[in-house]
Amino acid sequence: MRFALAVLTLLIVVNVKAAAKDVTDWREVQKLRAGTEVRVVDKSGNVVDGYLTSVSPDELKLNALVTNLPGLSTPAVFPRRDVREIYKLGKKYERHLSGRNLILASTIGMAGGIAIGAAVDHGYPNAEDPGQGKLVGGVLGFFTGPAVLAIARAVASGLHRTKLIYRAPPDQTNGISQFGSSQIRTRNSLLIPC
Repeated sequence: MRFALAVLTLLIVVNVKAAAKDVTDWREVQKLRAGTEVRVVDKSGNVVDGYLTSVSPDELKLNALVTNLPGLSTPAVFPRRDVREIYKLGKKYERHLSGRNLILASTIGMAGGIAIGAAVDHGYPNAEDPGQGKLVGGVLGFFTGPAVLAIARAVASGLHRTKLIYRAPPDQTNGISQFGSSQIRTRNSLLIPC
């Protein structure tokens, strides 16, 4: 009971601290490291994705991703007064597991299943089939390993979601953002001519 109260108190304190974060503070943008993947929305609503190169009190510099050519980026500079919102983009793990990861997860699961089966066989010996626990554990582990890996990847994707880092105060933008949460998660970038 005490443990549950401690965990509940910790969760409430963390949520209150997260809710109290001031998103109009430019210093939060300055804390981002170079190379962080960000999305910048300017005053006119243009969306640019890219990798942060530097942030000063007056401007933001990044290598903007070019939409039509994957892997190609071009330098972009945004004066602070022209920035409406900045998002730190989260990592998205692919749904599909590569063959190597699938085999590795199956092997680890099978080894764990055999180890648990061996412990069961040792604790409850059976004269008819002495290796039954190892066999059942190995088969279950073989199929459970990839499932555990897929669940872990889904949890990691959920923890590394896109976060709002900065929103210009309403007096600078003449209102609030026009972008909803569904539009923020898209990967569309501004087309920058080369």
